Amino acid sequence: MSTIDRISRLAARHRLGEAIHQQHLGNHAAASRLYSEAIVAYPPMSSGALYRRSEMYQQLGQYDAALCDLNRILLSHPHDVRALLLRSVIRWQHQRRYNEAIADLTLIVSSLDCNNAVAFCHRGVCYQRLRRYDEAFADFNEALLIEPESLMAHTHRGLAHQECHQHLPAIEDFERALDIEPVSAAAYCYMAYSYRSLGQHMTAINNYNRALELQPNNTSALTGRAFSSACDGHHELALKDYAKVLELESEPQPSVLLSRAFSLEALGRWSEAIDDLQQAERILSAAISNNNESDEQCAMLWLFRGQAHRALGHWEQAIADLERYSHLSHRSDPRGFVELGAVLHEQGLTEQAQEHFSQAKRLLPAGTVELTRAIRAYRN
Repeated sequence: MSTIDRISRLAARHRLGEAIHQQHLGNHAAASRLYSEAIVAYPPMSSGALYRRSEMYQQLGQYDAALCDLNRILLSHPHDVRALLLRSVIRWQHQRRYNEAIADLTLIVSSLDCNNAVAFCHRGVCYQRLRRYDEAFADFNEALLIEPESLMAHTHRGLAHQECHQHLPAIEDFERALDIEPVSAAAYCYMAYSYRSLGQHMTAINNYNRALELQPNNTSALTGRAFSSACDGHHELALKDYAKVLELESEPQPSVLLSRAFSLEALGRWSEAIDDLQQAERILSAAISNNNESDEQCAMLWLFRGQAHRALGHWEQAIADLERYSHLSHRSDPRGFVELGAVLHEQGLTEQAQEHFSQAKRLLPAGTVELTRAIRAYRN
């Protein structure tokens, strides 16, 4: 190595060290400049500075800039596993470019490092997001064969089981995740959701409580505990949790307002429920104008508000909301027809009410006892 090369390499190392120091101090503009100087000072060492800078850009949410640096590395070093892995993470985690991420990860596990548990796990998450569950489970299983203590693999395999409504194996994965990382509030919340889905609300609440011991302001745990409390008939407790969630969130979530409205209606506080539903509708209307419509939330809003208007004797508003609900549910949910029939029955429009009850009866799945009883009650 020539004297000039030695001086250039020392200068690059010095600038790289200074860049890392400035980044740790939070001086990102200075760090970026110093990374650039290190790259120019000694090009053979540029991949290290480019990788460090791409990590910084990722942390700052500047994903295109991060990808630009990673692509520069891979142009000269196409088999750089570290760069391929980070590029894949940015693509799937932040840009939803799952197929491109899968291509990078497949290159790693098929040609470069067949024992890379992290790459298998990330590829499993990509398949999971694409709902290619057989491939996702295969990759999570492979990751766990290589690294049995992988927190990420157990957690995401549990989430994939949840998405497939396989809650017992999901719980097993979350329990294993908690053996590995006992202070994971997220794992307690995920496990609580599975217990909730199995109708075991007290066990779900106990798990949400564990999550809240670790993170008292965890809004997912508070919302989940409120939901399970409401399902167990403890609506006052649910309202306390929903109130705290709405205090903690900078912008109220429609799902929280809808759930609180459900508990308010259960307690007969119809006007307060309507206030929450009106606020949820304003938020959802803004989302719809940005092409982010949530049909399910809109449908539940109109069903709950129609029920509240009916309870208050606001017949026209009740009919309008319930008809919108029936339309959005493609006239395939019997609840809308039962509620509409009830409103018409209470107005003395018996013949029209019977038509709606008959339609609900045709849509009722076998064994739906509550709705069948409701129809019989109104018909009598």
